[in-house]
Amino acid sequence: MVAFVFLYVYAMDNKQIYKNLCEQHTDISLFSQYWWIDAIAGNRKWDVIIARNDQGSIIATMPYVIGKKSLFTYVLQPTLLQCYQLHFFYPQNSTCEQKQLLKTQAINNILEQIETLKLSVFEQNFDSQFDNCDAFLSKGYRIKTRITYIIENINALDKVFAEFSTSKQRQIRNAEKQLSTSINSITADEFYNLHCQFLAKRNRKSELNRQVFVNLCQQAIVRNQGEIICVNDSEGNINACLFYVWDKTTAYFLTPIYNPTYSKSGASALMVWEAIKRVSNKVQTFDFEGSMDEGIANFYQKFGSKAKQYVQVQKTWSKAMKIALGLKRWRKR
Repeated sequence: MVAFVFLYVYAMDNKQIYKNLCEQHTDISLFSQYWWIDAIAGNRKWDVIIARNDQGSIIATMPYVIGKKSLFTYVLQPTLLQCYQLHFFYPQNSTCEQKQLLKTQAINNILEQIETLKLSVFEQNFDSQFDNCDAFLSKGYRIKTRITYIIENINALDKVFAEFSTSKQRQIRNAEKQLSTSINSITADEFYNLHCQFLAKRNRKSELNRQVFVNLCQQAIVRNQGEIICVNDSEGNINACLFYVWDKTTAYFLTPIYNPTYSKSGASALMVWEAIKRVSNKVQTFDFEGSMDEGIANFYQKFGSKAKQYVQVQKTWSKAMKIALGLKRWRKR
């Protein structure tokens, strides 16, 4: 019987093993949970690298989504996924030295497995706990620093509100008198339609895939890890909406949408405040998801948020892909 169980475990593919791990280890962050990766992948393939020690025990995991275009196979950061978590599995009562040795072994194993994927390019964001830049740099990877904005200790609501800028406090107080909020009063599909409509008013198009977004939103709500907040005026007009999510430690300001017709109503500020209040008894931190855009960053900072760094790790093997990525970035400037 023991032999049968052993063979069964090793007969499972990495995704099934990872699914079991996520069910057992709820400290794996939301964006690295099996169901989240499976939802954001959509029709694309995804898999997970599993690092093991010499005894065959799992010591670390790294999920990734695979894209393919023409002759290029690549791993790029998916939309609706701020950053992955390299999750390490430490034996109980491990010392700091033992943890560091395990991390070194795991990272080296992960780097070896990435090479076997025969990619044109690898590009992923890792969360703020990632401190293994040197190992990646030694293998020819480039490291870029990115910024998110967070509010900590959101359970202390009076203190949180006091840290808002005077203008945001005033907007919220005025909006509370004129606007109302509702929770999950529209469906994920209706949210996506509004998202497209509001963007069209600014002559823009959505970068979100409808099927992926709707599936992800529905799952998060069913799992009690996400909500849609709508801010309405007295005539029933939706001024703004937010789809936000959370795990055991952090809530994420994932997909906000604003009706430009009501840009001065204060709905955007009220939406943020309502989300913070609703999750203040569930998590410690509110993450605005960051932005390298100065205007958006300034909006986040007016809520008393602080900048926090995370990293992007990138390596390109294909010369043609280097040129393509270079042109794409140049066009965005």
